[in-house]
Amino acid sequence: MTPTLEDHERRLTVVEERLDQEAGLRASQDRDLAAIAEGVRVQGRLIQALAVTQSEHTRSLAQLTDSVNEVNGKIDEVNGKIDGVNGKIDEANRTIDEVQGGITQIIGMVETLIERRESR
Repeated sequence: MTPTLEDHERRLTVVEERLDQEAGLRASQDRDLAAIAEGVRVQGRLIQALAVTQSEHTRSLAQLTDSVNEVNGKIDEVNGKIDGVNGKIDEANRTIDEVQGGITQIIGMVETLIERRESR
């Protein structure tokens, strides 16, 4: 059986409908790809912003670390000076103890002299 003109028209209509559907699918695919591309661009900008922020935080952390190290150095220096002062205080206390011992000895000697004088 030979296809008729109506058969050809019906088949052509089916092909045209399929082409329209495929054109719609391609347009939808193009929109989806554009949305994906925009999402990738947004993520790229976000990653760049995070990199800048991380760099700023790293710089701030390095400055804080330097400041803490400087403060620790000054604390060590002050502790050294305190140790020196404590040593001088200990030395002064020893000297005071020696002077007190000497004074006690002198008082004893004076009392002995007084007793000798009174006993004559």
